[in-house]
Amino acid sequence: MLEDANEPDPIEIIEPVVEKVTRAERIQRDEAARLRRKETKEALSLHAFKEEKEARERLQAKRRMEKLQRQKMKKVQNKA
Repeated sequence: MLEDANEPDPIEIIEPVVEKVTRAERIQRDEAARLRRKETKEALSLHAFKEEKEARERLQAKRRMEKLQRQKMKKVQNKA
């Protein structure tokens, strides 16, 4: 079996070409990454705030219901 001279050897390892990034591009990437992290942090903070607010509202509603139940029980006891 004759091999073509144009075909690469399957045993040969092809190394990827690595281009060095310029300083300006590194700075731009850094700023973009910082902005993404900041936005993510703000979104998580907002989500946590909303969850805490809902938890407070549920607790207040529960306490209101308990208070109404106590008042109702007092009325029933007073009538008897």
